[in-house]
Amino acid sequence: DYYDTLRIDKHLIPNIIADVSGKGTTAAFHMSQMKGIFHSLAQRDIEPKDFMTQANQALVYCLERGSFISATYFIINTEAKSVRYARAGHCPVLYYCAETCSSQFLKDKGVALGMVRNKSYSNFIQSNVFHYRPGDIMVLYTDGITEAKDGRGDEFGYDRLATVVSE
Repeated sequence: DYYDTLRIDKHLIPNIIADVSGKGTTAAFHMSQMKGIFHSLAQRDIEPKDFMTQANQALVYCLERGSFISATYFIINTEAKSVRYARAGHCPVLYYCAETCSSQFLKDKGVALGMVRNKSYSNFIQSNVFHYRPGDIMVLYTDGITEAKDGRGDEFGYDRLATVVSE
């Protein structure tokens, strides 16, 4: 799992959360490649869809077949109070709205990086935007949370995660 953030100017803060398939040193190596891609592309303030498309193109040459990286890339604009983002097969963002005291999962179109190994990847990803207000919460997580099991073998799940945030 990987999470990172970078400040590119007074108001723009790119963030990424990602999860690589597999385990061990190969998976760690792939995630270090993702870190390099993030730090390289995030500084350019490109649209999240373009970030994912370019990241996918770079990773296609690095990942062996069957390996992939799920990710969500965000650009937080503190002046406009907006979040632009693209989701590439990663867990949906959980967004809590303080005004309505409700939460929702942002389930957007997007295929994991490395799954489409040609120039058509941009057809499988989209940029999205939402505006936030004081008290709102954006929960970033990996499947390690939702798939965690209790003593009976029951997964924590998405519903419990939403309930915990709402409480």
